[in-house]
Amino acid sequence: MDNALQKELKKYIREVKKLLICDSKTKKKFIKDFSESLYDYADSKDETDIQIIRKHFGNPEEIAKSFLSEMDIKTVKKRMALKSVILTALIIIISVISVTAIEICIDSHTSAHGTGIETLYDNNGNKLSENYYEYY
Repeated sequence: MDNALQKELKKYIREVKKLLICDSKTKKKFIKDFSESLYDYADSKDETDIQIIRKHFGNPEEIAKSFLSEMDIKTVKKRMALKSVILTALIIIISVISVTAIEICIDSHTSAHGTGIETLYDNNGNKLSENYYEYY
């Protein structure tokens, strides 16, 4: 098989892969099987024309439609839902860690330098002024 045909086959596989809507595990398995079928067909027929191969297997949209029609929709939804739950959990964990790190930085700054508030009152207990200051 020549390099030009290999490039065309890889392009054809990428086109199909882009159209598949499923989890990555299922997509990888399908693309692996599909690629093997393509290469086996091209080798067994000594085929060098990508158009003939495309005609035999169908256009990428037809392949993706056929693949999706054969899939168990419940399984796909379950896997996609699990993926979104994991992604959401990761975002929450990263947010909590970030907020905690920021609080630690602020607290260490104020602890190292020290802060204070000085409030002045007159003899009658009325507040005259309040000053915020930092120790360095």
